[in-house]
Amino acid sequence: MHANNFPPDAAAAAQQNPALARQIMMAQQHKRFLMTLHQFHINRGNPLPPQLTGIPSPTFNPQTTIWKQVELCPTEHGAFRVAGKDVPLLRLWQIISQAGGFNHVSAQNLWPRVIQVFDIPPEMPGTRESAAMVLKSYYNGILAPFEELHRNNKNAQQQLAQAVQPAVPDPMGAIGGAQVPNSFPDAAMSPSASRGRANASLPPSTPQASGPAPLDLPADTMVDNAPNVDSGLKRKLELEEAEMKRSRQKTEPTPDAASAVTAAPPSASGSVQGSRARARPMRRKIEYVPFAREVDTFGGRDLAALEKYAEEARRRPIRDFNDWGNIDVDHLIMSLRSRVATELSYALTTLSMLSAMRISGPNSGFQISLCPDLLDELLDLLEDTAFEGAMDTDADTLDDDTFTHRELMSHVYDEEDQPFAVLKPKQAGKPSGRGPLPPPSHAIQIIMGILRNLCAFEANCEFLAGQTRLYDCVLRLCSFRREADGSPNAASPALSLTNLIATRKEALYMLCNLAPYTRFTKKDPANPPKVALRRAKHVFQLLASFIIDDTESVPPLQHAQLWTNTPPQHYRPSGLTDIALEALTSVCQPDSNRQVLAKALPNTSLWRTFTALVHRLPVAEADFQLVSRDVWYAYTEKLLLALYSLAFFAPPATKAKLARDRSLAVRAVLMRVVHKLTRGVDAPEMRQWFTAPVRRAIETLKVLEDAADPFVVAEDTAAPTLSFGMGFGQGGESTDEEGHGLLAAYREHGLEVLLAMQAQESVPFNELDSLIRVEV
Repeated sequence: MHANNFPPDAAAAAQQNPALARQIMMAQQHKRFLMTLHQFHINRGNPLPPQLTGIPSPTFNPQTTIWKQVELCPTEHGAFRVAGKDVPLLRLWQIISQAGGFNHVSAQNLWPRVIQVFDIPPEMPGTRESAAMVLKSYYNGILAPFEELHRNNKNAQQQLAQAVQPAVPDPMGAIGGAQVPNSFPDAAMSPSASRGRANASLPPSTPQASGPAPLDLPADTMVDNAPNVDSGLKRKLELEEAEMKRSRQKTEPTPDAASAVTAAPPSASGSVQGSRARARPMRRKIEYVPFAREVDTFGGRDLAALEKYAEEARRRPIRDFNDWGNIDVDHLIMSLRSRVATELSYALTTLSMLSAMRISGPNSGFQISLCPDLLDELLDLLEDTAFEGAMDTDADTLDDDTFTHRELMSHVYDEEDQPFAVLKPKQAGKPSGRGPLPPPSHAIQIIMGILRNLCAFEANCEFLAGQTRLYDCVLRLCSFRREADGSPNAASPALSLTNLIATRKEALYMLCNLAPYTRFTKKDPANPPKVALRRAKHVFQLLASFIIDDTESVPPLQHAQLWTNTPPQHYRPSGLTDIALEALTSVCQPDSNRQVLAKALPNTSLWRTFTALVHRLPVAEADFQLVSRDVWYAYTEKLLLALYSLAFFAPPATKAKLARDRSLAVRAVLMRVVHKLTRGVDAPEMRQWFTAPVRRAIETLKVLEDAADPFVVAEDTAAPTLSFGMGFGQGGESTDEEGHGLLAAYREHGLEVLLAMQAQESVPFNELDSLIRVEV
């Protein structure tokens, strides 16, 4: 509070109100202190900001001042701010002086205790900078030089007082003609008090208490052994106006006088001895308020920050491959070889970015064929992380009765639904002594993601399809073993069953891209090596696990209702099943792969897969309505292509069994498909769409009727995918064939189809005619 803020009649009112008189006196003392401090820094050549002292300064330049870093109080003169709390200069001066001065407080590291007096948090908001150090630097620049000059003047005045008389002239009169503020308590100005307090520690912050000092300061800022306070107060009052002097003399015996301090006059040796009354104990209540910003959270997450980051991500353009500059592949290889956590993190993160980027077009990206050593290091890291260097054995081979994808998912759901499921030990759980490092499954999933991204580029597919080690590593990682209770578990000790499901999905995406270029053996397919047979079996059973589930092996309408709750116009087949069918038809297309599969697959796997494919074909009218849509037409065509491939390389005995099995009814189902796709479509332009699936269904029936070994004269054909007689070398032949009557029971429907066929469809016409004709 400033002196000029009081009304003109404040002196008269102060005579009747002792509290108002005290406030007027304190305001005047505060003003004189700021004037003295202002003049002191002007003499030094570094004027203080006018907002800090409340006194204009013509020499102050805000552009070149050294006080830019000081945060000033916008509402009051004579104070600055630290961590959002106001720190008055006068009060800070008194506290440090009574604690022994700047040097003593710094030497004893008492600044953390000082900030408690002003209720300042330990750290600056938004940073980890110590608030105590900030307050120390402010004091060192503003008040420490003033304290040193004041101490030197006090020492000189003390020597003069001992030699002449107790009345000591104003010690600050030599500073620019300014007067020393009388608001300083004598305990703070007396050198004996400063020396007596030098060995004391700063007391903790306590509630405010009244005392004889003219300023209303907390009790922890008062000096416990302050001598001769009454004499100092009397000397201050002599400098006041007469009215203030009389007012002060009348209000001397106040209730606070019980705590006043009396002192004896100084002795000849200059020592001061005094006694003080014991302060009445007070009860105090301390409330701790945490310093934290207010945020709108949900589940411990800052929603506003998440929305901000999401908005920035939407605005951020996709970075081009060239934006990354030059990346040294040798450095990436060395980082992978080091097996150091930080180096692996750098290498895998960089490869993840590079593998997902496009260079110049949609089908171009990072060409792994230019750096084969990098692929070898990735596969080495994958094997070491997943199997800890253990060699591949026959124990990792899949059983003939493999688990389907749906069965694995159901097992995970049932296991996690058990009471206290999270407390039960599981495979690939995080070890207790691993610390903050991620589990090994994290690195495995990142590597699988990198390989999947690399397979998405057509330029990499042919190179990666020729890497047999890539197939062996990925297929071994996708294998599982049976526990004692019959439940499945990952063959890799680093993967849980949930990780295994995710890894098998990644492998499915990779096989879908690599299937057109996949060759199980490049040598004689009639006598394939054991490793090729094993590789072909693993590939087939991985793809079949997404197709052969009994619950999902239903016609299109039931299949769509099983997977989605959307309206009928938005029905779509299962994405994983569709991808598995695409990969299966592509892998089984070359005759060399068919020969290897014919030797590698057991009859149980072949029969189960063929049965699941037949059960997925359309049967009801609603199914054929779905087939008229693009996605379901492609789905049905893939089913028929897969049926033809399996029927082609099946052993002769298996073919005959499939053709005559009444529970499977493959003849009735395929004949209904041919009839509905030929006679059920009236528009000629729509009928052309179904030419390919109709021809493939007829050819499948023809292969089952012949029941011959197709690999007696086996050659890789260069004919198109939909040409007839693939593997037989009969494409384009129109010779009459002997009829065996496989479809004799469906002769009526067969004749309708024959009549609906156009003249250019001579090959399927002859095939179907031989199937419905019975010759003796």
